[in-house]
Amino acid sequence: MDVKIVFERMKKKTFNKLIQKPLRFHHQDIHEELDEIKLQLLELRRLLENVNSEMQGLQQRDNQHE
Repeated sequence: MDVKIVFERMKKKTFNKLIQKPLRFHHQDIHEELDEIKLQLLELRRLLENVNSEMQGLQQRDNQHE
């Protein structure tokens, strides 16, 4: 094998080792943030369903008074 090719492979492996650990933690952080966003969306959905229910109740009461 050519020495240059071996050196390039070694550089690539070394570089990959250097970035793997920080990327793993970053990946974990992203998943934690996504889980938090999912919970926030569920809460917003619940709140919107409550608002929609209240609006329907108000509309029904308004229609009864007409």
